[in-house]
Amino acid sequence: LMTRYTVNNRNTLLSIPWDVTALTVTANSCNDNTITAVDLSSFKFLRSVVIDNYCFQYVRIFSIVGLNWLESVSIGEYSFGSDGSLLVGSEFKIVNCPQLKSLSIGYRSFGRYNGFELSQLPQLKSVTIRSDRYGNGYGFRYARNAVFRGMNDGRDGL
Repeated sequence: LMTRYTVNNRNTLLSIPWDVTALTVTANSCNDNTITAVDLSSFKFLRSVVIDNYCFQYVRIFSIVGLNWLESVSIGEYSFGSDGSLLVGSEFKIVNCPQLKSLSIGYRSFGRYNGFELSQLPQLKSVTIRSDRYGNGYGFRYARNAVFRGMNDGRDGL
């Protein structure tokens, strides 16, 4: 049984149901400066996360840890602190999601982040961080530390 839920402002962000399986955040949402962290780790049944363009401009911490059913994460462009100088202490983290197969991040998203970790993701086959049509990426351009760990399922020599 799929439980779909859409976030389009702060109130709906704070009211995500515990049993959500498909989470969508609509474009131009959650850009108030009171929203500084997004941690989806408590939503244990999540299978997919889709975040559209121009969301979460003031978020410094984005984390997903220990979701056994999560299969895909897709984030649009210009989301999560896209423009400006480095956000000191900012971090993007997806850890210990054994079914995660794909991660897609749009142009300029996380452009100000300095931490990036993908670990314990044995099924992860595709990571896309998109650039614009001129080849400019900007995503994670300030990243001081990028950690990739535990991606190998032992079968295909990755």
